[in-house]
Amino acid sequence: MLGLGLVLLGAPSLVLLGSASLPVVLAVCIVRGAGLAILVVGAVALVADLTPPARRGEALGVYGVAVGVPAVIGLPLGVYLIDVIGFGALFVLAAVASLAGLVMLVGLPARIAVEEQHVKVLGGVRRSGLLMPTLVFAAVTVAAGISVTFLPLAVAGDRQSMVASALLLQAIAAPAARWLAGRYADRIGPAKLLAPALLLAAVGAGSLIFLPSPIAILIGSTCFGAGFGAAQNLTLTLMYNRVERSRYGQTRSAPSGTSRTTAAGASAHWPSARSSAAPAIPSRSR
Repeated sequence: MLGLGLVLLGAPSLVLLGSASLPVVLAVCIVRGAGLAILVVGAVALVADLTPPARRGEALGVYGVAVGVPAVIGLPLGVYLIDVIGFGALFVLAAVASLAGLVMLVGLPARIAVEEQHVKVLGGVRRSGLLMPTLVFAAVTVAAGISVTFLPLAVAGDRQSMVASALLLQAIAAPAARWLAGRYADRIGPAKLLAPALLLAAVGAGSLIFLPSPIAILIGSTCFGAGFGAAQNLTLTLMYNRVERSRYGQTRSAPSGTSRTTAAGASAHWPSARSSAAPAIPSRSR
């Protein structure tokens, strides 16, 4: 399944070499999104399966750093490379980077030999003590999506560099907090750290209302990123500790599905918000 996810994530980028029309771009995004979903669910479940329970939190934290750091580097690098090598070469580079991961699958186990339990995802969430961690995971994930989407719209166009710095700090703080939270969760338990993580995320998100203050925005984004990353790791660790090994894939899919569905509803407000904020955001012409 990881191989399928890598193919769906990387290969569709090459389609954009032939056409950049809106229907084609949307279709490519849908297919690549499906590949990303497969990778997220499969990779996290594999990490949980390959590590002993006593080190599971730290392992999930290391995984969070492994996927978070390339995102911090890759997003601005991609924007920069547009003017250096052009869109076409960038699409090829994106496809090659994703498909190169297929080589690493050789050393992974093909199948985990456990007795399967066929349980519906939502039913399993209700009966296995997963509902609370799932809702917490979804809440912080949606809050992160909202901040990334709407913070640039709420700030005047001449202060967009401050917004970029704030989002960069948030993106850096999240994987670092995932690792630290996982490391200490293995020692004192994830449940004891979840409330402080949520408090930190709430304080960070609340400080974003002070838009005239750059200090509040920068510190708030950093605090929210730390709380967000820690909460994600802690909720995942809690869920994996509460289910059988055969349900690891289902466990990861539950919070992913909930958070993606809720975020999709929140992002439906994007067109109207973007339209109303258009005067404050300078258009970029080529």
